[in-house]
Amino acid sequence: MWWWDYWPMPFIAPLFMFIMLLFCIGMMAMMMRGGMHRHRDSGALDVLKERYARGEIDKLDYEERRRVLLS
Repeated sequence: MWWWDYWPMPFIAPLFMFIMLLFCIGMMAMMMRGGMHRHRDSGALDVLKERYARGEIDKLDYEERRRVLLS
């Protein structure tokens, strides 16, 4: 009989579909996670604050540059 020659087929097709479904769900989850954690561009004030925190500029220089950026 032909049924015995192709016995794994009824089990492999649903298993393959289940694996593809898991793969698609995993890819969608990775895309959504990547979309939520985008890095925002640092503005000029953020860079200025970082430089002040590292000690590259003093307080007077920081306040003057901050005033210029905010005006």
